[in-house]
Amino acid sequence: MPTKPIYLHGKTICGQESGFVGSENVSYSSIMRNREMGLIIHGQALQEIHQQFAEDWGHSELLSAWHPKHRSGGW
Repeated sequence: MPTKPIYLHGKTICGQESGFVGSENVSYSSIMRNREMGLIIHGQALQEIHQQFAEDWGHSELLSAWHPKHRSGGW
């Protein structure tokens, strides 16, 4: 996602019956000083996030801090 005109730094926390999608970090500054947003989700929206996570997890691969995978042109 381009950083201009908007930069999104989102987080998601999901449980079995509810979840949170928002921009907050768990810090005093983020919660008390910054302009942040977040949503509590339930029902179909929560199920869609669970399904997307399962699909993404299925495409993941194990990485090791001792033997990181090197990317061409990157880190």
